[in-house]
Amino acid sequence: MKINFIPNWNGHLFLQNYKDNSITKLFNELNFKNKELVKVTKNNFEETNLEIEKQFENSKNEFQLSVTGDHSNSYPLIKAFSKSHGNNFKLVIFDAHPDVEVGTDVVSHEDYLRFLIDESLVEPENVYLFGIRTFSRTEYQYLVDKKVNFMSITDVLQNHNKVIEILTSLEGTIYTTTDIDVLDPDVAPGTYYREYCGLYLEELFEYLSIIIPKSKSADFSEFYSEKDDEFETTKTNALKLIEHIINLVKSK
Repeated sequence: MKINFIPNWNGHLFLQNYKDNSITKLFNELNFKNKELVKVTKNNFEETNLEIEKQFENSKNEFQLSVTGDHSNSYPLIKAFSKSHGNNFKLVIFDAHPDVEVGTDVVSHEDYLRFLIDESLVEPENVYLFGIRTFSRTEYQYLVDKKVNFMSITDVLQNHNKVIEILTSLEGTIYTTTDIDVLDPDVAPGTYYREYCGLYLEELFEYLSIIIPKSKSADFSEFYSEKDDEFETTKTNALKLIEHIINLVKSK
């Protein structure tokens, strides 16, 4: 297993010029030997995406966990994964937002999933999205039209056993991506777009305990230390989440 820390915020609407203190902080504090702080080209979307994609496109035989800035980094990661494994894999997403807004020429954290689907890098019926609680009418219609599998946070909280059932039933090649804003701000205030009424840490841990052992690779995004509280609650819980994934992979 290898953990890659990618301090890239190029795809964020407001943080392109952010001097990263978040992902590097997690890198410095995580006690794990096989880790790397990936170098990226600031403010160059295409070059950075190619750098990330090339780094991971040959990682077929080793579990890769990528800890990264904005969620747009999942686009080159999953693109590389799709090239290595084919586009008939299952994509499991834990996120407060669906990230399927109408895109521009540049992939952002608001539309990375739409790009992946529209470019046939993943089949929409193989996408499983859990925990969304803020999305536009356009995004909702896109999810419905494309037949993406999704459960809002209300669905998740009302049908906990259904989530367990879905995750348990998934087979084959799986990639899992987690945006920290799927968590409630009580346990993860340190993210740019806080959305209330989210998952608690133990709930996310339970879901990851089912899906990570079946996954080939995973990523974790959107920890933003400048919005963390004085106790560094988000940083502490982000490290717990990474360590939880490490233990799950080790026990496979």
